[in-house]
Parts: sequence; structure tokens; C-alpha cells
Amino acid sequence: MGVGKAIHYLGSAFLFIAMVLAIVVCISAPVTDTISFVSLNLPQGDAKFGVFGYCSRPANGDWSCSDSSIGYNPAKVIEDISTVDFSNARSDTVEALTRVLVLHPVGAAVLFIAFLLSLAAGSTIISILAMLVAAAAFIINAVALIIDFVAFTLLGNEINDHSSGDASYGPAAWLALVVAILALISTIVMLVTCCAGRRQKKRESRHVKNSYGETGYGEHGTAY
Repeated sequence: MGVGKAIHYLGSAFLFIAMVLAIVVCISAPVTDTISFVSLNLPQGDAKFGVFGYCSRPANGDWSCSDSSIGYNPAKVIEDISTVDFSNARSDTVEALTRVLVLHPVGAAVLFIAFLLSLAAGSTIISILAMLVAAAAFIINAVALIIDFVAFTLLGNEINDHSSGDASYGPAAWLALVVAILALISTIVMLVTCCAGRRQKKRESRHVKNSYGETGYGEHGTAY
């Protein structure tokens, strides 16, 4: 295996790791209450928010999680377990942003496609396609990451500024960051190996042509 192929498959490995981590992000609350984008600790209760919902518990109570859905209202959850009162504008903004969190499973699916294409990359066209899909995966996951931090920073600031509670980012937020970084690295690796592969093929093609031109053939096919 050449150096170029080894580097290419390193990019494939990064895509696979990013895909696995993206799936872990997708099974955050309400699927499991141990993974969330942000954790809120309030005197009246706690709450954790994920891609498709949330988990909450009253003080000294047990955790209960919502049904999975595309979009939910974190502000209402906090108001139900605390004295924090959100403005309608902020509540509506955060709820709208949670609908965009569906980009996380979309990003995971695109990473899976990019991974398969990177393994099948045996021609220039497939290599370029793998690189483009990896780039699309990076963009999707980067947008999802930005939405994560915007939405949950709005919640965290409200808690930290208007209550005695505490808000902190959970594992899902940092995993989403790692996913975006790995997708970017994979895209760069695919781009480099794709360009290097094309240059190598051009050099080999010129070498063959030069070798053919330097060796003449007589009328009966005999080299002279």
C-alpha cells in the first residue's frame, strides 16, 4: 500500500469515528439522561436537553424523559421546575432552534455515505465524490454545532443570570464539536490525497508517452 492510500484510509478512519460520535450525539436526551447538550441544576429541580427532547426531575425526585420529537420548548420545561420566567421572544427563539437539531442525524447519515465512498474510492471520480460528500458532512455538522451553542447558551445565560441555579455544557456539546473537527480533517485529507493521486497519474501517463516516443518501430513492428 502506497503512502497516498495509507493517508486516504486514515481519512476514512476519521470519517468512521466522526460517524460513531455523531450517532452518540443523536441518542442524547430523551433517549438517555446521561448524554445531553446542557445540564441545568436548579434548587427546584434539574433538566437535561438533547436532540429530540429532554429529561427532567423535581428536587429529590426521579428522572422522567419526554417523548422524542423534532423540536420542543426548553423554556417551558425550565419554567415548570423553577421560578425562572422566559420572555416570549426568547422562548420562541429557542424552540425554533431546537427544530434545527434534526441536522445531527442528517449529518450522521451523510458521514456514513462519505465513509462508504471513501472505502470504495478506486477512481478519480469516486475519490472526488467522497471528498465532496465529506465536505457536505462537515458543513451540516458545523451548522448543527453552531445551533447547539446558540440555543443552549441562551438557556444557560438565562439560568445563570436570573436564578441561583447553574447551567453547564454536557457531553453531547463537546462530542458534536469533535464530530465537526474530524469531518473537516477528513475533508482536507481526501482533498490532498485526491489531488496527489491525480498528479501521480498524470506523471505516469507522461512517462508512458515519453517511453513510447523514445522507442521507434519499423514497418514490420521491429524496434530500432
